[in-house]
Amino acid sequence: MNLLPEYFNMVSFNLFLTLIVEVPVAFLLGVRKSEDLETVVFTNAVSNPVLITVVFLLLRLNIILGTVNVVILLMEIIVVFAEGAVYRRFLRGGKINPFLLSFLANVCSFAVGAIL
Repeated sequence: MNLLPEYFNMVSFNLFLTLIVEVPVAFLLGVRKSEDLETVVFTNAVSNPVLITVVFLLLRLNIILGTVNVVILLMEIIVVFAEGAVYRRFLRGGKINPFLLSFLANVCSFAVGAIL
């Protein structure tokens, strides 16, 4: 069974969803410089596929759903801290704490994904 098309669709859809939610959230939270918005895009383009790959593998390995949810929560926490660290290092024009920015953007993204 070739899982590559399913994997590609899952990564593509989730990355698209993440970007259309998190970039406007960052803008609304005060990230206005184009270089800073590019940093948000690039950061998510790296972190989101890693998260989705772990989730995809867990689902394909038939891991118990409760375990998958715990792993997703742990991965989301790691992503918030990793993105926050990148934002702290590279964002120049934002007025919001970079970890709060990451947290709020990821909560909004996760909520939209959960609804869909």
